[in-house]
Amino acid sequence: ISMKAVAVATCLASLALASPSEGSDQPCCQGKCEKPGEEKYWSIAKSMLGVPHCGECCMDPKQYPLMHFFEKNLTKSEEDNPCEERGYTKYDSTETHGFGPVKMTLDLYDFPAARTPEEPEPTASEPCCQGLCQEPGHEKYWSIAKGLLGESHCGECCMDP
Repeated sequence: ISMKAVAVATCLASLALASPSEGSDQPCCQGKCEKPGEEKYWSIAKSMLGVPHCGECCMDPKQYPLMHFFEKNLTKSEEDNPCEERGYTKYDSTETHGFGPVKMTLDLYDFPAARTPEEPEPTASEPCCQGLCQEPGHEKYWSIAKGLLGESHCGECCMDP
């Protein structure tokens, strides 16, 4: 591995892990994009605390490959209000993710308090991966990591190596 590859990987990793900047009380990207050459994009993802948000932004389509690298759910919109179209109608905040020349300002929306996502998180009545892996060709993998509040967790799964 070359030093250049390590430097690029380090830079990309730090960008992906960068904290969003302070939020704004005013939306930046509601409705049709006003700046010539920009188009509407959206994404639905969970926050670090597990809360689903819908984000929408206006950006130059030439930036899509780079931004999609960091946000795999990023999608070109056919609507001017893609989050509203998907039921995310409560404005949460406006944030800028990234830094330097690789950053994006977007509006975040939540579901109204009375509504929940159409695809609730599955719940298991018992652990999925105790003992040996049941599926042929799968092997057991595990890791220990600290949660947001500093508590240690051990996770394990069965997967195709």
